Amino acid sequence: MGTALHQLPAHAARSHARIHVVVETPKGSRNKVAFDPDLEVFMLKGVLPEGHSFLYDFGFVPSPKAEDGDPLDVLLLLDAPAFAGGVVEARLLGALEMEQREADGTVQRNDRLLAVAANSREHKSLHTLTDLSADICTRLSISSTLIMRQREAKSRCFGAWGPSVHTSCWPRLSNPATLS
Repeated sequence: MGTALHQLPAHAARSHARIHVVVETPKGSRNKVAFDPDLEVFMLKGVLPEGHSFLYDFGFVPSPKAEDGDPLDVLLLLDAPAFAGGVVEARLLGALEMEQREADGTVQRNDRLLAVAANSREHKSLHTLTDLSADICTRLSISSTLIMRQREAKSRCFGAWGPSVHTSCWPRLSNPATLS
């Protein structure tokens, strides 16, 4: 049997500039799917309300852990939806620094990396956060908000990092849903 998905190396073998992204929830899905490392299967974690769907593929970078103890979350830009369990080589664009308040009132960091599939034709011109269009920024904000609502949590984006941050993008990303 091969290496478990959560134990794959974070970086692609041929390039330290490319990362592996394990897709959990494909673009267009209403189902929130998450990898369970103990069972080594993908589990249904919830369903978005009727009329809502994930606007980008959502997944994780295997091996390293985020502050919340989970693998690093990734919003992945692809030309077409991937599938749960697919591993995509991607280029990192930057990250959104986020906090989330759970239903029990606890607050924790839950940053989101932004990446583009390494072989994407549609997004081949994206190399830094400055390359993101205002439309993509708006959709990223909506996508992050939907993910948090599905978990009955509130989120707040308080920063972004990468080679440089798109000035027209930051206001949209910094206020998708505020902590109260």
